[in-house]
Amino acid sequence: MNESFSTTTAPCNGTDCPRSSSSQDHNTGSDDATWILTSAFITFTMQSGFGLLESGSVSTKNEVNIMVKNASDVLFGGLTYWIFGYAFSFGESPLSNSFCGIGQFFVDADEANMGWIFSRFFFQMSFATTATTIVSGAMAERTNLMAYILFCMLNTLIFCFPAHWVWDSRGWLRKLGSVDIAGAGPVHLVGGTVSLVATLMLGPRYKRFDKKDPLKTMACPTNALLGMFMLWWGWLGFNCGSTFGITGGKWKLSARSAVATITSSMAGGIVGLLLSYTTTRMFEIPYLLNGVLGSLVSVTGICALAHPWEGLFIGAVGALIACGSTELLERWQVDDPVGAVPVHFSCAVWSLISIGIFGRIDTLEHASQFNGLIAGGGFYLLGIQVLAAASQIVWTIVTSYLVLKLVDVTVGLRVPLDKEILGADYCEHGVGEPDRDNPEGASEDDDDSLDNGSPRQDMRFLGYHGDYRPPEHHHHHRHHHGDVDGEVVERKVRRRPSGGYCGHSFRQKHRIRLPSASSVACCCHCCQCQCHRYDELPSDCDDSEHELKTLSKKRRNVLSCCRRLVQCCKKRQEAKEDGDLRRGDTHLKDVATNTGSLKVVTQEVVTGLFLRCHGSDSYYPKMLGTSLEQAETRAAVSTTPRTNSTGCMVLAVTGSFLAARRA
Repeated sequence: MNESFSTTTAPCNGTDCPRSSSSQDHNTGSDDATWILTSAFITFTMQSGFGLLESGSVSTKNEVNIMVKNASDVLFGGLTYWIFGYAFSFGESPLSNSFCGIGQFFVDADEANMGWIFSRFFFQMSFATTATTIVSGAMAERTNLMAYILFCMLNTLIFCFPAHWVWDSRGWLRKLGSVDIAGAGPVHLVGGTVSLVATLMLGPRYKRFDKKDPLKTMACPTNALLGMFMLWWGWLGFNCGSTFGITGGKWKLSARSAVATITSSMAGGIVGLLLSYTTTRMFEIPYLLNGVLGSLVSVTGICALAHPWEGLFIGAVGALIACGSTELLERWQVDDPVGAVPVHFSCAVWSLISIGIFGRIDTLEHASQFNGLIAGGGFYLLGIQVLAAASQIVWTIVTSYLVLKLVDVTVGLRVPLDKEILGADYCEHGVGEPDRDNPEGASEDDDDSLDNGSPRQDMRFLGYHGDYRPPEHHHHHRHHHGDVDGEVVERKVRRRPSGGYCGHSFRQKHRIRLPSASSVACCCHCCQCQCHRYDELPSDCDDSEHELKTLSKKRRNVLSCCRRLVQCCKKRQEAKEDGDLRRGDTHLKDVATNTGSLKVVTQEVVTGLFLRCHGSDSYYPKMLGTSLEQAETRAAVSTTPRTNSTGCMVLAVTGSFLAARRA
C-alpha cells in the first residue's frame, strides 16, 4: 500500500517511512523485514508464471524466445532499477519533489539503515520488473530480441515516476488522497498502456487475421494454465506483501488482502467459464485465463480495504471487462497474443475506479483517508481515482511512444518477415527446427547435402551467403510488411533447399528431384532471374501462363529452361524404370539450345561439375543461391546477353559425361 499509511508507522511498500535515520532502522523490525522479503520472493516467482503463460499462448516456434525475454526483464530491467529507478521513485534527498524522487542512485546503505532500504528496494524491484514483463506478452512473436532488451532497460523510466506520484509521501497524487494498495496503477495500468502502444506500433503478426489461413496460436494450453496457477500464487504475495510488514495492525490488513484476493479470483474464474459456455458451448481456455487474471488485477488496488463480498463483485466485473475487451480487440484487429491489454489495462482502470466506489477510511494503518461513494464519502475519492488513472495513462502513452520510437529507429523493433515465419527460437537461439511445413506435393525425402540443420546453412536458400546478415528491409516494420509480398516470402521460407531455386515448386508438385548437373545448371540461371530476392518479385518460379506473359523475355527463358530440365529428368526416370535408359542421354543439349538465357559456362562451372561427380562437396554449395553479382564476380556466368553455342556445347558434353558416370 505504498505511501498509504500515516507517517507514524511504516507504510505499505515502505514509502511513507520517517526520513531520518534512527536506532529503530526506519521503524522496520526483523519481523517486518522477514515478511517483506518473503513476499518479494513469492512475487518474483510471477516471472515464471508470466513466462509459462506467454509461452503456452504463442506458437511453438517462439516458446523459447518468450522465456528468454522474461528473463531479460529481470536481468536488464532490474539493473536499471538499481541504477536510477529506485532513486527516481523513492529518493530522499532535499531535491526530491512532487514529481520525482532524487537520491540513492546505485542503491546502497550503511549498517544502520540497510535492513529498511534493501528490503524496500528488493520488493519494489519485483514490482518494476513485473510491469515490464506484462509488455513482453503483447510484443510476442514479432519483436527483435536486441530491441526488447533495450526496451527493458528504458521501461524503468516509464514505471518509476508514477510509482513516486502514488506511493511516496511527496507524490502529488498521494497528497491529494489517492489510494492504490498493491500497484493497480504503476504496475498494471502502466504495463497495460505500454502494451497497447507497443502492439499498435508493431502491428499484427503475419497472417494473424487471415480468414483463409489464420496463424496458429495457443501452442500449449497446459503451460498457459500452469502459468496462470503460478501467477495466482504470486499474486497473493503481491497483494498481501504490500502491507509492508505484519507489526501493529498490518497483519490484519494482510489477512483481509488474502481473502479479498482469493474471493475476487474465484468470481472471475466462474464468470469466465460461464461466458465461454454461453457464447461457444465450450469451456475455452482463454476465457478462463482472462477471467481469473482480470479479476486479480481488479482487486489489486483495494485488496486491503475490501470485504469478501466486495471482492466477489469486483472480480466478477473485472472478468466481464477482460473477456469483453478481448473480443473488442479481436474485432478491431489489434493483435495482443496473451491478452495483456484487456487484462492489465482495462481491469486496472476498473480497479482504480472501484476504490472510489467501495473505499472507506482505514482506522488500522490509515491506508485511506476518505470514504468512497457507497460509504457516504461522495464523489471526491472517485474523482481522485479517475484523475490518477487518466494522468498515468497520458504519461505512459507519451513516454512509451518515445521510448519505443527510439528503439525502433536505433535497433529496429520488428523482426524481418522471413525470421518471423521461421520462428525466433530457430533464428535467434538456434533451438529446434524452423517452422517450415512442407508445401502441398512436397516429397518428405527431398533432402540433399545442404540440409544439415544449421541456422546459417538454412539461411542460404533465402538468398543469404557466407556469414549470415539480415537483409535491409527499409524499416518495413513501420508499415507492417506492407512493402513485402508476404506470400512470396512464405513460399520461399517453407520449402526445403534441394538443389536450386527455379522450378522448385514445380518439382515438388510432381515429386521429382533434379540430378546434380541439372541442379547446378538451373542454379546458374537462377542467378540471372534473381528469384531469391523475394522483395522484388511478384511471385515464385512456378508462375501461371498469364503471369509469364507479363514477365521479361529473359525470365521466361529461365523458367522454360527449368521446366524443360524437369521434363527431361522425368523422362529419364521413366526410361530407367522401363530399363531403356540410354547412357549419357540427358537432353541437356536441347535445353541449352532452346533457351536464350543460358550463357557461356566457363571452366569454373565445368570444374565444379567434375568435383561434384567425384564426391567433392566443397565447391557445389557455393553455386547454390549465388546472386547475380557474385556469379559475375566468380565468372560463373557471362555478362553478355547473347547465346554462345560453344558454352552450350560444353555444358551438354559435361552433362552427358556426368549422367553416364552416375548411371
